[in-house]
Amino acid sequence: MVVSSELAYDAFNRVGTSEKSFVIFERSGHSPMWQEGRLFAETIIDFMEEYRKKKACFYIESKFCLHNTFYNFN
Repeated sequence: MVVSSELAYDAFNRVGTSEKSFVIFERSGHSPMWQEGRLFAETIIDFMEEYRKKKACFYIESKFCLHNTFYNFN
């Protein structure tokens, strides 16, 4: 689904949590995870690390791999 940034931001504002982030990947089409892979991964990791700092009981037991770099979230 492709929507304008204005509609996406409106939907974002309707999500009922403070644990959220609105990110636009300027150099991507429909697949920022492939077209801006490193930035996408860093954005996700940064968000998760910030959330983990806030929620000490939150643990992720899986691993994420992108561009031959392995991220362990344990």
